[in-house]
Amino acid sequence: MGHDPAFMVRKSVLSSAHRLKSDALALLGVSGGADSLAMAAAVSSCGAPDVRFGAVIVDHGLQEGSALVAARAAEQCRALGLHPVVEAHVHVPTGPGTGGLEQAARLVRRRALLDAAELHDASALWLAHTADDQAETVLLGLLRGSGPRSLAGMRAHDGIWERPLLGLRRDVVRASLAAYGIEAHEDPHNEDERFSRVRIRHSVLPLLERELGGHIAEQLVRGAELFRDDTDALDAMAAEWLAARRVTASAGLSAGFGAISELHPAEAEGGGALPLDALRELPRALRTRVIRLALLAQGCLSPEKVHIDAVEHLVMDPRTHGPVRIPGGLQAAKDRTAGTLVISPLTPLTPQHTRS
Repeated sequence: MGHDPAFMVRKSVLSSAHRLKSDALALLGVSGGADSLAMAAAVSSCGAPDVRFGAVIVDHGLQEGSALVAARAAEQCRALGLHPVVEAHVHVPTGPGTGGLEQAARLVRRRALLDAAELHDASALWLAHTADDQAETVLLGLLRGSGPRSLAGMRAHDGIWERPLLGLRRDVVRASLAAYGIEAHEDPHNEDERFSRVRIRHSVLPLLERELGGHIAEQLVRGAELFRDDTDALDAMAAEWLAARRVTASAGLSAGFGAISELHPAEAEGGGALPLDALRELPRALRTRVIRLALLAQGCLSPEKVHIDAVEHLVMDPRTHGPVRIPGGLQAAKDRTAGTLVISPLTPLTPQHTRS
């Protein structure tokens, strides 16, 4: 019985459901694809007591007929007894500065999910990522030369985000749909070789499996767990360093694909100013994490490595005073009189913010 796909998915879903408080609402991110519909079907049949489940279907409008796909997914969710079922039709920006279609779509989708959670007072947002998605994420991080945060992959539990299927292989999740007689939509983008993740899925991972033996995906997942342990420890140290200087971080530090840290600037005056000498004394691995958390604390929702590196260069180079522009309408600059790094809302250049 333990090898029955439907049973395995229900077991994973029920384990995540037990993390919710009585009468809590969890909203499932459902695309109409096999993974998310399998999660929805398992939720409808797992018999989780005193827990409510709804769904959010995000229509990116990137393909002809996408609105019909979203409407069909919504009807499938209603038929499974989910409530509320929200259809969110969004616009995905394209062009320079968007980070590419995949990145832009991910950010817009995440914003739509968070908006729905706020509107309906949901306690959790469930995503249908599998162990295969985790392995692809880690391998993409390796190939792009990303840091340990990317190599740590996604978390099963990360603040409001829950990934109940993260411990299951994709073929197990998809096989479970047969028990419910549900037909899933196949997104053409999942076969589009223009996207790096598709090439990883269909070409790179199968090649590694053939040439290096099986279980490559499992080994990548195990490696992510080790990276995550180290990243968690360093993030906690960075948060403690900031807390001692009146910038505080709540639990649930950001990692991997799509998580958001919940950081809050201190109410005390000077919460966005950090002592330069103390920053320079930190090991670089800790200093860059402090900078990242400080940027998050001041309102930058998704600081990229290029921004963190630019601020770190500002800290370490005595000839540079800024400002460094940061996404979210922020800037980082040195206050030479106070000997601090100041992260603040973006203002026009002034003489004190020019290079010496």
